Amino acid sequence: MEGIELDVQGLHGNPYRLLLGDAKDYFVMQKKVQSKPMIFSDDIAPRVAPYIHHAVQTHGKKSFIWFGTKPWVILNEPEQIREVFNKISEFPKVQYKFMKLITRGLVKLEGEKWSKHRRIINHGLFLFFIFFALLY
Repeated sequence: MEGIELDVQGLHGNPYRLLLGDAKDYFVMQKKVQSKPMIFSDDIAPRVAPYIHHAVQTHGKKSFIWFGTKPWVILNEPEQIREVFNKISEFPKVQYKFMKLITRGLVKLEGEKWSKHRRIINHGLFLFFIFFALLY
């Protein structure tokens, strides 16, 4: 059902495949790219995110990939990214059951708790960056 809703919104991608979605192709392509030596050029997208790059080349800038049972919308335009960050309460983080077992802290938090912890961490990160800037 989600694939149809995404299509109506002008997003294009592969049809949903049971349970894994595009995850298998994603990891196969990632492994293939990492097995080759790195060529230094200005075009790093095929090296850093090969499957996402492939999806954008195949389906256009307004596209999505299936990661498991969830669609991941690919955002390319700064305006789109800004909109998501400005309306963070309307775009909740995807919660995977296994994430509770392996993650903690800021990654897992949302809403007011995230804001509070981010403010606390921000001062420490600022001092950290100043310290390293002075070293170099």
